[in-house]
Amino acid sequence: MVSDTPARNGDASSVIDAFLGAGPGNLPLSYERLHIDVSGPESAHPVVVLHGWGSSARLMSPVAATLSSDFFVHNIDMPGHGLSPQPPAPCGLEEQASLVRQYIEDKLSPPVILFGHSNGGRIGLYLASRPDTAHLIDKLVLVSPSGIRPNRGPAYYFKSNLAKLLKLPTRFLRGRFKEHVMDWLTHSLVWKMLGSSDYNALTGTMRQSFVATVSEIARVSDPVTGLFDVELRFDAAPVGLVSGLIARIELSPAAGVTHTLTYIPIGALVQADGNRASVFVVADDTARKRDVEVAFIAADSVALAAGVAPGDAVVSDGALYLDDGEHIRILATGEPDSR
Repeated sequence: MVSDTPARNGDASSVIDAFLGAGPGNLPLSYERLHIDVSGPESAHPVVVLHGWGSSARLMSPVAATLSSDFFVHNIDMPGHGLSPQPPAPCGLEEQASLVRQYIEDKLSPPVILFGHSNGGRIGLYLASRPDTAHLIDKLVLVSPSGIRPNRGPAYYFKSNLAKLLKLPTRFLRGRFKEHVMDWLTHSLVWKMLGSSDYNALTGTMRQSFVATVSEIARVSDPVTGLFDVELRFDAAPVGLVSGLIARIELSPAAGVTHTLTYIPIGALVQADGNRASVFVVADDTARKRDVEVAFIAADSVALAAGVAPGDAVVSDGALYLDDGEHIRILATGEPDSR
């Protein structure tokens, strides 16, 4: 049977939400279906390596290789990442943690050391903080873990909001005049009082502003904050910057540059590899496979840069079990997304 859900792109278009009764059905997700790289001596202490959201075990392989000389390392591709298949349904924190728990209990000798980056660290925190799974974790090694918010007091928010209020008028300024006003503001006594002691102790190029271009944007957003990681490339080589410094970034779109994206449910993607993927588009009750270009993934939707036009009907539920040219029957049509 087939039901209809919407794609969207300003002019919202229809997307087919398909479930094939004659197909194999939604197979339950198990760690046995995940791709896991195992290395190191089996007699050594076990280490589980978990990558971040939108990443893969391949990108964690340098860490795994280093650890494998002294530990029994298990580098896991989480569902829908790397070489592991997409889950049959949205896979949240609890479902991902349950997979890791099952694997540790069935295949390893707990407690284990869990090395987690970003969302992988979030899974580790979840397992280590629950009474029923804390015994599985010996140590946590966390790299930029999701789910940890800094404990900031009222003074921080007072200074932050006051700084935003002082900068508000500059939003209406342009060009070099704006630069002069910002330079005057950031060197004023009030602004120095708002800055942290570490920042105020810096001088010269350590407090200088640099112009950079966005060279890369993450394909998926952080599941906790909803924000995207970006990589910046300096237009001119900056002087005095060293690893570990923290900067404040202001991003502005390039003048005259516009992009039109089409949004579809995340379940419509099949055979995804980087920014290339495939979907099934419905034409005359027939599923036709079409290549698409993925711009980014956010929450439960996927933004496409090319391959699907507004108004195309795309199979989202059960797409993994379709073959090109397979006949389907539409039973219901959903309302288009109004966003």
